[in-house]
Amino acid sequence: AVTMGSLMRRRPDSTPDEFAGHWTTRHAPLALRRHVGLADYHQFVVEEALVPGGPEIDGVAVLGFPTRTDFDTRFFDSDEGREEIMADVARFMDRPGPETTLVGPPGSAGMPG
Repeated sequence: AVTMGSLMRRRPDSTPDEFAGHWTTRHAPLALRRHVGLADYHQFVVEEALVPGGPEIDGVAVLGFPTRTDFDTRFFDSDEGREEIMADVARFMDRPGPETTLVGPPGSAGMPG
C-alpha cells in the first residue's frame, strides 16, 4: 500500500468552519468519485494547535492506494476529473505545500529501499 499525506490550509479569505464544511461535505464525495484508485480516504479537521508557534494547519488528508501504480495511473479518473478536483480545491484551500508526502513500503517503486 502507498499513502499520501497532506497538511491542508484554508484559503486566507475563509473561516475555519467554512473550510471544514466545504472539505468534508462537498469535496469528500467529489474526491471519492474522481480518485478512482483510492482504497482508503480520511480527513482530519484540526480544531486546535497543540504546539505553540507551529504551522497553521486546518486539516490533514490521508489518501491510501493499493499500489504505487494505482497512485501513478489511477489518482484521477480522467482529465475532466482532474480539472473538477483542482477547481474545487481552489474554492476552499490554499494549494498543498511541501508538507505533502508519499509513503510506502521500502523497495516499492519510487520508495527508498
